Amino acid sequence: MFINVGTECPLSCNMCPGICGDGIYDWDETGANCPEDVPGCDLSDKHISISADGLVLFNSSLIIGGFQFYLEGAVADSSSGGEAGSAGLAVSTNSESGKVLGFSISGATIPPGCGILTKLLDMTGTPTGIFDDFIDGTNKEIVVSDADGLDLDFSYDPSYIDQMLS
Repeated sequence: MFINVGTECPLSCNMCPGICGDGIYDWDETGANCPEDVPGCDLSDKHISISADGLVLFNSSLIIGGFQFYLEGAVADSSSGGEAGSAGLAVSTNSESGKVLGFSISGATIPPGCGILTKLLDMTGTPTGIFDDFIDGTNKEIVVSDADGLDLDFSYDPSYIDQMLS
């Protein structure tokens, strides 16, 4: 079914195109066509962050082949969408340890860009960050790798959680 956006918009606006630069992230805005409105595009290169509602955000000038990190303050039962989903990466979560793992058996990669890496679902607790250190003798450092599995040296940016807490 074809929807004429111009005709439909005044009625319900669930398919209306966004206005780039208005500070509101809309369904048709991406890191490529409107980085000023897309969450995560304001992060420094090679950084990830998380919002209180489970959006894992990223900014990378490099191709991403996989990622692993541990949530702080929450655990998630599943994840969906984002650039990882669009690229064909599988994202697994461990609801006991808080581990989130994104990978591809077929060699799929996420192109350089920014925005939503994945959306964590069915969370217990509210994320307060992403671990980036050894905790109780366990390596809980952020690992974001290229297609060959080489570490890209990503860091955590707490700015989205800090905004929630202030």
